[in-house]
Amino acid sequence: MDLIKAKEFHSFMAVVTLAVTLSQPLSASLAQGTAFTYQGRLITAGSPATGSYDFTFSLFNATNSGPAVSGTVTNAGTLVANGLFQVTLDFGSNPYGNGAPLWLEIGVRTNGDPAFTTLAPRQQLTPSPSAIYAESANAANLVGTIPAGNLAGAALLAGGNAFSGNQILTNGSLGIGVASPLAQFEARTPVNTRAAVFSGPGGGGWSTYKTAGPGNPFLYDFRGDTNGYAISRSGVAVDFFMPYANGYLGLGTTTPANPLDVRGSADFMGSVGIGTTNPAASLDVAGDINSNGKSVPVADGKVTILRGIVRGDGTAYSGTGWTVTRTPGGNPVGDYTITFDTLFSDFPAVTVTPLNYVNSTCLIYAEGNGSINIEQFYNGALTDGSYFSFIAIGAR
Repeated sequence: MDLIKAKEFHSFMAVVTLAVTLSQPLSASLAQGTAFTYQGRLITAGSPATGSYDFTFSLFNATNSGPAVSGTVTNAGTLVANGLFQVTLDFGSNPYGNGAPLWLEIGVRTNGDPAFTTLAPRQQLTPSPSAIYAESANAANLVGTIPAGNLAGAALLAGGNAFSGNQILTNGSLGIGVASPLAQFEARTPVNTRAAVFSGPGGGGWSTYKTAGPGNPFLYDFRGDTNGYAISRSGVAVDFFMPYANGYLGLGTTTPANPLDVRGSADFMGSVGIGTTNPAASLDVAGDINSNGKSVPVADGKVTILRGIVRGDGTAYSGTGWTVTRTPGGNPVGDYTITFDTLFSDFPAVTVTPLNYVNSTCLIYAEGNGSINIEQFYNGALTDGSYFSFIAIGAR
């Protein structure tokens, strides 16, 4: 503890011994307050003072000059016993804003006297009260290196970070491999590399895959599991599926029953060319059409495609350009005749598909250019309990 000498005032000499402690303990979760306890010893005429005294306290950034960097704190009527006194001082947080050294200037007078005696020299504050600067410290005033072990849970620029719990990005965008992401999340990678993979406990997963193109690259969603793989535009609705078991291709279905199984409509903007790169019509077929093993010559360019769905009771469900009858009385059961409104020039190529039962089959047992006869079976027996669809393709 340092001895503070004072000049003579009236009939006493004042000497103060300084000790400073924080007014409240440090907390692990809250910063300490700005008040601290000042303890001193007042000597007058060579003897410890006893009685009531008034004190003033101010902070300066120099030992003996300059303006005060704080307001003046006055403690009137402070009890001094056998030279010892204690006061609580609070200058707020402003004087400690830049962490510079500070000195405490003290004034004293007997209780009721008109003037204070300024004690000299000023007393430098120890680091304890200055530690409250940490409450408002910022990166610009921090010096030195923080050990990595003291940064548990913080993301490091060098990478290798592991996170647990919920991580929330409240605003802005997240970019991987790109400095200025074009969306809330963008992963930009070289051509033919995966941009992102999302997998679950079932072994399946979705990923975006970047491929080169004449214009902007395309992004696709892929899914792979133990059944096969799929391509989807949304990651949910499957647009393309190919099982591992048979290699069939399904469009709009995950259970293709034929080498090419299309569920739903196919929409084309412009013209479609088969066998030609310059279609002259909405559908331009260069060559013959082979359907269900039957070749249909289309050299004259006039091809008709009839399609429809027939109920098991022998009535038409959908389609035009044809009529359907079932053997009167249902004997034999499952025997149907489809008659075309306009004759084909030759036997058309016809495909028939049962729609309701897995073990159903359809058999074309007679055909001509004006009609076809179909039998429907379920587990090997004739049945009329299932719908079936047909497609007839031929020249006219």
